[in-house]
Amino acid sequence: MYIFLNLAYRSNDVNYTALHIFLLSSTNYFCKRQVFREAAREGLEEQAKKMKATSSKKFQKPTLGQNVRIKITDDRAKMDPRSITAIITDIKDEEFYELGTKLGKLKALYTRNQFTLYKDNFLGIKEVGTEEKVYV
Repeated sequence: MYIFLNLAYRSNDVNYTALHIFLLSSTNYFCKRQVFREAAREGLEEQAKKMKATSSKKFQKPTLGQNVRIKITDDRAKMDPRSITAIITDIKDEEFYELGTKLGKLKALYTRNQFTLYKDNFLGIKEVGTEEKVYV
């Protein structure tokens, strides 16, 4: 069985304008399904690359020791603060950030879209508390 896959799309558009699949033997359903899955996988990979590039343009890359603001989730009392100030204590795999406060290091790792950078530094790395893990 021979399978020819021709994907034609515009370079600036994510949506495919045409999808032509020519099968010499149309009786084999499994091969058709594999071709469609392969085309879908390639499309998703291309879309993920574009999304990652857009995200890296939108968010600045923080440095070690820079102060950040973390928004606190919705389960908080009315008088609790809406955000906390933390400092970047470690960078893992160039996209996960370990943060610390005066009370200690936060348990979770954060990605760049989960915090906002401050222009000024209020905390230093030496001011981070000695507690191992703090929950937010």
